[in-house]
Amino acid sequence: MFRSLAAITLVAGLAIVAAPAHAKPDPIRGFQVTVKDEQIRASALIPGPVGRKAQLQQFDAGRWVNVATTRTKRTQGIPRARWRVDISDLRQPSAQSRAQAGPLAELIRLRAQADKAKSKPQKVRVSFVNPLAPKIVSGFVGSQIVAPGLESLWSGQVRYEAVVGDDGARTVRYRLASASITWSSEGAKPGCVIKGGGTFTEADLVGEGFVEIAPRAGAAKMGYNFTLRRLPPVTLTVTCGNDVSQFESVLGLYLNTLDCPSASQDPGTVPSTYTGQPWSNRKPPFVFFGKVGLNAGNFCSNTLQPPGIFQSWDLAGSELFEFDDFLSPISK
Repeated sequence: MFRSLAAITLVAGLAIVAAPAHAKPDPIRGFQVTVKDEQIRASALIPGPVGRKAQLQQFDAGRWVNVATTRTKRTQGIPRARWRVDISDLRQPSAQSRAQAGPLAELIRLRAQADKAKSKPQKVRVSFVNPLAPKIVSGFVGSQIVAPGLESLWSGQVRYEAVVGDDGARTVRYRLASASITWSSEGAKPGCVIKGGGTFTEADLVGEGFVEIAPRAGAAKMGYNFTLRRLPPVTLTVTCGNDVSQFESVLGLYLNTLDCPSASQDPGTVPSTYTGQPWSNRKPPFVFFGKVGLNAGNFCSNTLQPPGIFQSWDLAGSELFEFDDFLSPISK
């Protein structure tokens, strides 16, 4: 009897030892991918309960990344997962993970995954369009400057045009093409009034800018910067009773849309704000707007803190053109 019990125990023990700690998941079968118009359509048979979460993944920069998620639905047999993804939402392959198939055609790798189960990857040929960049960036710029005994205002419309070149780094550069800026200054000192005003055009100003284009869809937002400055001084009139004289003064007409230097130190700041995702679709918004104040202590804020400077801008891109291979604009 003891020998029989021992044999049963031994057999049971062997059975337990023989069973793997983690059973291999059932494979994903029937993974299919087609390209229709501007869309990737994929499906796969995924064992398990209906409603199981499943990802469509793309191989990029040496790793698999999720590009779409769905849940399986009931069929007569094994539940099926289906995905639809716009080609513009795929990651444009990096040099490490692509096989070149023409100027704008790429072989990308896709697979299905549910938990630890994976399908065999498939190579799919898709055509990525060149990214777009605005040929023209134009709109409003303005500033208010408050100094002891003097306040100056300037505002108006500017227009920047792309400079076609091959400096690379996925950057489109711009130069000031036209401007119409109105300025005024007014102040006082004991017994005297200070005034001045006028207009400026692009001939009186220096301006330039750049817009960075993201290397592929899904990348972080890229930067931009537009600058404007007036180098020569302006003439102000000082009236003290019947005595009128003139003197030259620096207006302080300059604009720089980069983030304010102290933005990371002061949680109340409002640095330049960039909206728009130029890499996300064929009609990106390309809107550049922001406002920032800089006080005498060189700290940024979202309001004017006299004495100090408050700048604002509201620019938009137009006349989009293709940016060839993320390196240089195509002259058209």
